[in-house]
Amino acid sequence: MQRTPQIHINLEAITDNNLRQVLTDCLQIIEALYEENASLKSKLQKLGDEHNRLKGEQGKPKIRPNNRDISSTKEKNAAERPKKENHRGKRGKKNLTPDRTVIVPYPDKLPDDAKFKGHESVILSSLKITVENVEYKLEKYHSKSKKKTYIAPLPGGSSRDYDVSVQAMVIVLNKVVKSTQSKIRNFLTGMGLMISSATISRMISNTNLDVFIQEKAAIFEAGIKSSSFLQSDDTMARVKGKNCHAHIFGNDYFTVYFTEARKDRITLIDCLRLKRPRQYLFNEEFFTLLHYFKLPRSRIQALDNFAKNQIYSEEQFSLILSALYPDENKLKIYQSRIREAAYIAAYHQEPDCIQALLTDDAPQFQCIALNHALCWIHEARHYKKMTPIVAYHKTQLKSFQNKFWKLYRQFLAYKKNPTPEAKALIKRAFDALCRFKATYPALKERIAKTRANKSQLLYALTDPAVPLHNNDSELAAREKVRELDIHFHTMSPDGTASSDALLSIICTARKLGINPMDYIEDRLSGKLKLPALADLIYIRSGVSPISG
Repeated sequence: MQRTPQIHINLEAITDNNLRQVLTDCLQIIEALYEENASLKSKLQKLGDEHNRLKGEQGKPKIRPNNRDISSTKEKNAAERPKKENHRGKRGKKNLTPDRTVIVPYPDKLPDDAKFKGHESVILSSLKITVENVEYKLEKYHSKSKKKTYIAPLPGGSSRDYDVSVQAMVIVLNKVVKSTQSKIRNFLTGMGLMISSATISRMISNTNLDVFIQEKAAIFEAGIKSSSFLQSDDTMARVKGKNCHAHIFGNDYFTVYFTEARKDRITLIDCLRLKRPRQYLFNEEFFTLLHYFKLPRSRIQALDNFAKNQIYSEEQFSLILSALYPDENKLKIYQSRIREAAYIAAYHQEPDCIQALLTDDAPQFQCIALNHALCWIHEARHYKKMTPIVAYHKTQLKSFQNKFWKLYRQFLAYKKNPTPEAKALIKRAFDALCRFKATYPALKERIAKTRANKSQLLYALTDPAVPLHNNDSELAAREKVRELDIHFHTMSPDGTASSDALLSIICTARKLGINPMDYIEDRLSGKLKLPALADLIYIRSGVSPISG
């Protein structure tokens, strides 16, 4: 494959303004033609592959290339991580408390002049997994008058075959370790436990489903009240062979998952409202949103005849849409936009409406919360994806990226010590960054988009508690992706709900420093010795459950 030639022209060294402008225009044309040529090559290859397949032949082999790193993780870590100090000699186990102490004598003969100098302490951590088969003799009584048999219940909420510790172990192996059901069975049977694949499947999918779903709802309600912001992302999921979407919400205290068929604004608000019956509202914000969604003026004026500042139920709102659009299959985009605007307007009036939502720049996240914050790492990726072939343009891109990450570091410093002076400095620095003089067309276009997103990128100036990046949600999305790699798909609504609830509980428990296996076992047994995760969220955040 022929390598793309590199063009090295130093425009700064050219004193003739006319010549410099001509060369600048030529270099921009070269970049545009190169990008267009690369796009056309890709399309031509796809057409050729499809043509070969239609002829019964094979297309080009799908050999994955060595992908460039566009994650901006290296730059983010360099900006956030303090300089490492020399910790040589410190041991990771110094804070461990030994469960027992063993004195180990010196095994060989010592010299006559050897003197005892005490002991050198070494802590060894060990792990034991044993199978214990316990026979419970349950007292049994029969009443002739009542015609009923009374049998003592098994202790601790155990089933007729397995203790709750087995159920908790199966769930943790599946959701935390990401082991397949066959591997879990191999592991348990190898340890001497007799268990079937069907039993393992039931333990994962149907065990105390209602309890865990209620726990997830309580976690989400507490999480929304615990902070002034939420973070969100989505990723692919599959249910019974069909593509769906896994929606992730969280903050410093919790993470919850919802698997839904769609990923529009209606679905997101349904998740935020925990599937409560929808409500719609025609108010000033509703009409503002219709203009933002670029609905034709005539369609907006047709809505003036309906009562303002009145809450409509789903049934009432559907009648309104039916009156405006008798054929529901026509002008669906207008109907969707009207429904979204009315649903958003009603949601923004609710007391538990979230103040700020931190996401990437995907359109479905816009207008959901009262305020929208954008991730700086996602913004940086747009610049890292650029591949200019002109050396001068590469220099410009590198210079802009350096200024971008310098501003990011200044922003991090502001969040630690927010002052009016630092806030004004950040705003001026952002404006200066967006005034960067670029001749590279793609860079120039992207800078304009960054400038347009100023209020969302700088939202943390208003609320310093809001992070500058959405990595927490991205890492949570990876949990769902790994689960998809292992299980391919869930097979039933109960299995999907169970997967979301268990993963939400496990991820939230880890954030709160609770052992997921201990917590799940505590809930399965019904002992409830451990505090509920929702209560811990309120305690950690210092927010009252009745606030808001």
